[in-house]
Amino acid sequence: MAMTDHDRKKLWGKAAGTCSICRKGLVHQAEHPDDRDALVGEEAHIISESRNGPRGSASVPGMDFDGYYNRILLCRIDHRIVDEQPHKYTVDKLRTIRSEHEQWVHDRLHIMPDKSGGTPPGVRLEHPGLGMVLPRLRTGKDAWYAVIGSSFYLLDPVDEDDASAEACDAADIFLTNLKDYGELHDVITDRGFDSIREAQRDLRRGLDELASQGLAAFGAQNEVGDDDELPIVFPSSLRSSSSCPST
Repeated sequence: MAMTDHDRKKLWGKAAGTCSICRKGLVHQAEHPDDRDALVGEEAHIISESRNGPRGSASVPGMDFDGYYNRILLCRIDHRIVDEQPHKYTVDKLRTIRSEHEQWVHDRLHIMPDKSGGTPPGVRLEHPGLGMVLPRLRTGKDAWYAVIGSSFYLLDPVDEDDASAEACDAADIFLTNLKDYGELHDVITDRGFDSIREAQRDLRRGLDELASQGLAAFGAQNEVGDDDELPIVFPSSLRSSSSCPST
């Protein structure tokens, strides 16, 4: 049985698209506009389905070999190493490596040093300071560029105490639609400029609907990572707010 889309997204998302051992990025960005980004990560099995395979002796009847809990995201080199050295990389060790890597990703996204002055709202700081001032998304193009290429999303919808139920529904629909475009932007881009423009028009219609409810959307991207590590890019916040005048 193949790995489900849900488990695959969970595995890549919790690892932030990085190898769980060396932490190098597993998406190689294409330099030519006609080329596709290369996915160089491998969804390695922790316990082999074959009893004679790496750590296969730990298998039990009826276990889900292709589920999230039996997978670890690795680069090709580290995948080869862990399978060639099963006595060093035991089942418990690999699960610990995966867990520690996912915690590392979580901490980098949600606990960040207040050095740049650009920390997004909703993210807990090691040293609290000023938050990031987000630009208003006025056009479909603004909204499109706020999400494409992002690894993670911090979405902040309207609270029902601040707006009507209809306005809250409109905000939820817009933010969900925007996140979907962020996740599918590479597919849309591959289809050409017509598809990109249609996506931007759809986002503009969403912004117009927000405006009709007295709402506005704000968003930006923030890059997280040291110089020698993979930057993690994500919208700092996508906020629908009733505190701004509508267009």
